[in-house]
Amino acid sequence: VEQDLHKWEVAEQFEAQPQDPQQVTSLSWNPNELDPVPSLVVGCADGAVSLWSCIDQQWVLSCELKRHEGEVRSVTWRNSLGSGLHFVASGSAQGVIFISHLKPKGLGFEVVKDQKLIHEESKHIQWSITGTTLMSFGAAGVVKLWKRGLLVDNWESIGARVPICGAAQMG
Repeated sequence: VEQDLHKWEVAEQFEAQPQDPQQVTSLSWNPNELDPVPSLVVGCADGAVSLWSCIDQQWVLSCELKRHEGEVRSVTWRNSLGSGLHFVASGSAQGVIFISHLKPKGLGFEVVKDQKLIHEESKHIQWSITGTTLMSFGAAGVVKLWKRGLLVDNWESIGARVPICGAAQMG
């Protein structure tokens, strides 16, 4: 398999932000292979977060998610492991993380609930492989772990704050 991406053929492409393609800052595939159509979440510099689905070989806007007030730094789509529960998280430079609970609607999705979490200047967010924990990494070199409450349908920090090695020396 050819390793040089410059030599790969483009199979498909679409414009997630046609007015300004430079706006796209992050992407994440829907990891659920049992879903009827491939989908992805797109985060943008203007704060927009949107879901796109490939229907009849065309990429179409499926759903707009909660808009951030500033640049979206990271987006991630949780693996539902066949449960049908979809969660998409997005983190912004302003320290806000939104977790959107989605349900399938036709070949797309609709938002059931949004929850706002706070973590100073989120640089990256990522779901655990099982989808039970969300990790957020902030500018101060701190990792926060978030879990969904057992009795209430809210995501809560589980209190783990782990300084990243060498973060104090970073500028």
